[in-house]
Amino acid sequence: MRPGPVTGFGAGSLTDREPRLSPADAARLRASATYLDYPRNTVLTMPGAAAEHVFLLTRGMVKVVGDPLDGGPRLLAVHGRGHLVGDLDCIDGARTTAAVVAVTAVAAWRLPAEAFLLAVHEDPELCFALLEVAVARVREAQDELGALGALGARDRVVRLLARLVATCLDDQPGDSVTIPVDQAELAGGAGVARETVCRTVTMLSRRGIAHTRRGRIMVDDVPALLQQARKAAGG
Repeated sequence: MRPGPVTGFGAGSLTDREPRLSPADAARLRASATYLDYPRNTVLTMPGAAAEHVFLLTRGMVKVVGDPLDGGPRLLAVHGRGHLVGDLDCIDGARTTAAVVAVTAVAAWRLPAEAFLLAVHEDPELCFALLEVAVARVREAQDELGALGALGARDRVVRLLARLVATCLDDQPGDSVTIPVDQAELAGGAGVARETVCRTVTMLSRRGIAHTRRGRIMVDDVPALLQQARKAAGG
């Protein structure tokens, strides 16, 4: 995976889901894949490694973590069910530059890089579908950069939390969710100091919206968090 802005949280509505393949296109990839379960904290890809596999997530969530900045972890993305991981690295043959780690128990179809590339070369419809997903990812990253650039530090944290909630809702539908990242990772993802995250979470806790527990962010009131994020964006 390549370092870049925090993506994978949608670019339009705060509750948009990630760009993903259609069920029919996903089925084309599964034909040559192996279904596997990964315990929490399993490292699916390591920085500097050759791109050997593509993963199609069917359950759980993974985080993409880049090289640390200023001594802290750099959260690049959190992906959930339906997301394809490692496809771009397989296509251009580049070595991975970030770690992909299971932050919950994960189930995924694992496809060898050679089989993935063969499917792309031999199936024009699948190739075009993958291109559409890649373009959608780039556009949402650009949109998110523009949105974050107009916000203050505290509002960046709130917006990122709202984006993370959108990813979590697939596995945790309802008005409360657990976001499987800690405050240091949240600070790296939002591009703010950890102290800013602490102050923001404290503010949300006083309002009954969110709190921390065992290195994770617990969102107690999803509608209230989304309302806070829209207010911060002037919506």
